[in-house]
Parts: sequence; C-alpha cells; structure tokens
Amino acid sequence: MSRRAIWLMATDESDNHEILEIVRGKLIRSAGIWFDNNEPNFKKWSDFEAAFRNRYFSTTSTHKKFDTLKQRKQLPDEPITSYFDDIINLC
Repeated sequence: MSRRAIWLMATDESDNHEILEIVRGKLIRSAGIWFDNNEPNFKKWSDFEAAFRNRYFSTTSTHKKFDTLKQRKQLPDEPITSYFDDIINLC
C-alpha cells in the first residue's frame, strides 16, 4: 500500500485501527518495539503521527545539526560574528 493511500485512509477516522495495523506491519526493530509499547496511546492516526514524529524526526534533526556542528570551521574571510551566530544556531 502506498504512503498516499495510507494517508488518505488515515483521514477517515473509521479506518484508524486498520491503518495502525498496516503501519505496525511496516515498522521494524526498535520502531516496532516502540509502537508495541505505545499502541494503547494511539486512539487515532493523529495520535500515532504526532508521537512518531516527536520520537524519530526530532532525533534525526538533532543528529544532523550535531554532525554539522562538528564539521563547522570558520571560513578565512568570515567575520567572527557570523561564525559565532552559526555555531549558536546549531547548538
């Protein structure tokens, strides 16, 4: 089933249980365990979506920022204030 089909079905609350079962079948390893542990909290698709985004997308963003921060060096002609502001934004 395509992502679009899942999203379209998720907009109809009568199909929430079926959608969540489909999603559970797609999750593997730690994501599947996380789903199983939190499934009672998912009364509807939006409950799952918010929890999933909070759990997985925020950490992905944090890792990307940290990797960028580790690689960041002041450029030869870059003002210290620009470099400093960029470092602060990455923290």
